[in-house]
Amino acid sequence: METLPPEAAAARPEDRFGRYIATSRLGEGGFGEVWKAWDTSLHRWVALKLLRAADGNDLERFTREARTAARLSHPNIAAVYEVGQANGRHFIAMQWIDGPTLKALAGAEPRQGAEWIRDAARAVHAAHASGVIHRDLKPDNLMRDGAGRLFVLDFGLAREMKS
Repeated sequence: METLPPEAAAARPEDRFGRYIATSRLGEGGFGEVWKAWDTSLHRWVALKLLRAADGNDLERFTREARTAARLSHPNIAAVYEVGQANGRHFIAMQWIDGPTLKALAGAEPRQGAEWIRDAARAVHAAHASGVIHRDLKPDNLMRDGAGRLFVLDFGLAREMKS
């Protein structure tokens, strides 16, 4: 029998997406929802992005987002673990960042704000060096974890640069 955190143990069958158990909705955007989810195989929290509808164009864009973000490796870019489909829904499983967005941190001490922007710039530079332009940088797509480290999220509008 698997040991689950209380939030995941109370889940209904429709909250399961492959090995992930969605426990709480974090937000929604144009294409779907983001949930805090428990990874039953690796026993860790993840962010699970669920595509709302699976028409061809949306699915293509959703898959492109996952592939684009997954090929980026930088300490300030949230990692993508898996893209898949379960319960009739397409999903992206990615690194769980337990903290607020920069939008929620407006009014932070100026030095700290400058450090977060520096870290975001380093992440964006790494993406550019890999041929990826984010195209949607805003405070809602920059998140700080519990240790104070900043992450760039949401590569849904990203484009690959042509050489």
